[in-house]
Amino acid sequence: MKYSHHLISSKGSDRATAYVSANRAVTLRDKTYVVWTDAVAFTRGRVFDHATRKWGPTFTFGEGCDNHNNPSLTADRKGRLHVVYGPHGHWDQMHRMCEWPSGQYKYSVSTEPHSLSGLDKAQDPFGYSATYASMIHTAADIDCIVYRGGEQPPAVMFQKQRKEGGWTQARPIFEQLIAPQYTHYLPTLAAGPDGVSQGEK
Repeated sequence: MKYSHHLISSKGSDRATAYVSANRAVTLRDKTYVVWTDAVAFTRGRVFDHATRKWGPTFTFGEGCDNHNNPSLTADRKGRLHVVYGPHGHWDQMHRMCEWPSGQYKYSVSTEPHSLSGLDKAQDPFGYSATYASMIHTAADIDCIVYRGGEQPPAVMFQKQRKEGGWTQARPIFEQLIAPQYTHYLPTLAAGPDGVSQGEK
């Protein structure tokens, strides 16, 4: 197979887009959907059409907080795209870090299958002093997410969607108890074909 290079953006945030915990590309049928962060914190996406070998225009979902914006992309069985992005936790005043939007993620689902449409319409925010998202869609037809967050010192947090709507309460599943009790984490999450989620710290 022959590969070719294409410049998706000349304004990309190398830090926000380089986080390895989050999925940035999804291929559905004959199209590949890609998301990234343009400096400083714009969440953007484009579509590659494999039939025509051409990229579509740049689509802007919204704006995050800083270069921790880190969008994470997944898709459900109907072909609708799901994206989450945004915060850099909720730090104390000594750090004077960005508190937008109180450490909660912006989350949206495309209004049409196999399309970026509607991803600029954020649903109710969720998360607990969150940053570094890794989100997947499971065989149970729900999204699950792990991220760094919670009280200081931060832990790896887990949440999943409720069938009736909204998200479960954030729950710590891993923390570092050795001074200085701070770590980058970058947790990842995957689901097997039987729908069982497998986490990796």
